[in-house]
Amino acid sequence: MRVLHVNKYFFLQGGAEKAYFTFDELLRGAGHETIHLAMAEPRNRPSPWSDYFVSEVRHDRPAWHPDSWKAALRTLGAGVAGNVRRIVHDARPDVALIHNAYHQLGQPALMDALADLGVPTVHVLHDYKPICGTHDLLRNGQPCFECAGGAFWHAAKYGCGGGRGQGMLLTLEAYLQRPRYERLDIVTAPSRFLIDKAHAMGFVRDIRLLRNPVEVREPITRPDLGTAVGFAGRLAREKGLEVLLAAAERLPEIRFRIAGSGPLGESVELSRPSNVTLLGQLGSAELEAEMRTWRCAVVPTISFENCSFAVLEACAMGLPVIGTGVGGTPELLEGCGVLVPPADADALTAAIEGAWRDAAQLRVMGAACHARVRVEFAPGQCLAQLEHLLHEATA
Repeated sequence: MRVLHVNKYFFLQGGAEKAYFTFDELLRGAGHETIHLAMAEPRNRPSPWSDYFVSEVRHDRPAWHPDSWKAALRTLGAGVAGNVRRIVHDARPDVALIHNAYHQLGQPALMDALADLGVPTVHVLHDYKPICGTHDLLRNGQPCFECAGGAFWHAAKYGCGGGRGQGMLLTLEAYLQRPRYERLDIVTAPSRFLIDKAHAMGFVRDIRLLRNPVEVREPITRPDLGTAVGFAGRLAREKGLEVLLAAAERLPEIRFRIAGSGPLGESVELSRPSNVTLLGQLGSAELEAEMRTWRCAVVPTISFENCSFAVLEACAMGLPVIGTGVGGTPELLEGCGVLVPPADADALTAAIEGAWRDAAQLRVMGAACHARVRVEFAPGQCLAQLEHLLHEATA
């Protein structure tokens, strides 16, 4: 099968890209041909299809800058349809598989072009974009569901996305995009939470569950021998770094090691207690070796993460996980991990201290986390589910 595989970034930016590249490798390993469509960008990985990539737009310029106007027009679909027509004409895909395509790939125009050209399309939702203009169900760092029922005008009212102008753009994009979801053949998501929340907020399309695949590693059999508590992920406020540092300060006898980079990197360096070590961004092999020295992983996110790879990758090597009871995390740790309320430093401190001192609990948790991933998130099983959906879309 020839699969037009679409994602706005063609480099490892976040969880959506990790899922995109993992599925791309799995599809090619199973004998399918993947045809890439993304945004042209200096950080991109090599692709034989890069000549078809949509031109780069910048979202880090002042509002008055011409690049910002170009980015705004792209968000609404400008400069996309021609690239889609060229790659479909030249590559003749059997089906399109879209991951995150909003903003940089002008998703309303992308969806229309694929439908008009008769390309069956499967769309994987990695966040809450169909029901929230800013895609994260947050406003000023707090949960927000005001756009329920398609009332996207709230994004303009509250200046979501960084100001009144950005909020108006996100509102217009959301209203343009909403009817385009009806032109898709199949919509999927990797968590039941996202599916249930989308339907509760008025998204009427059926959404199929398609788990994100994660490579199952040789399990850590004695996590209780680990020498530190660890965090791996983006250093951003929504990841709960401030809560984690507060817990670390209350547990001076426990070593904490933080792997990753992001906008809070400098402030974390300045405010970290002496028992916290910052490791920076690690490669996959380095990160796995590092995580195998931990007693448990902490994922203290305060946002509605859909399907956290930080949780999955820790579970995949049998590392016990302490997470927060928001978004899709509770179903990932169902029957295996420890959950605490988000933004609750007292609860997180107690959970870390309790796990640290209970060797038997750590071994049970680690084994249960490993088994959980083997049952539902193994690459072969996820690939089989995806192949079934792709064939269904083309039937």
